[in-house]
Amino acid sequence: MPIYEYECSNCDNSFELVRSINDDDKDLKCPKCDSSEVKKLLSVFSSSCSSCASPGQGFT
Repeated sequence: MPIYEYECSNCDNSFELVRSINDDDKDLKCPKCDSSEVKKLLSVFSSSCSSCASPGQGFT
């Protein structure tokens, strides 16, 4: 299951939850202040690969 990042609009608390893709986000509450004013954040991820070019080297 993926990890989603959220932020509370009430207290600015950021938190992560492991949730199924099919779970609805409308029932979420902030674990710090119990507010339901929670928004999903855009998550970033990275990956590495030994055959990928290093920055500035270009592709060969």
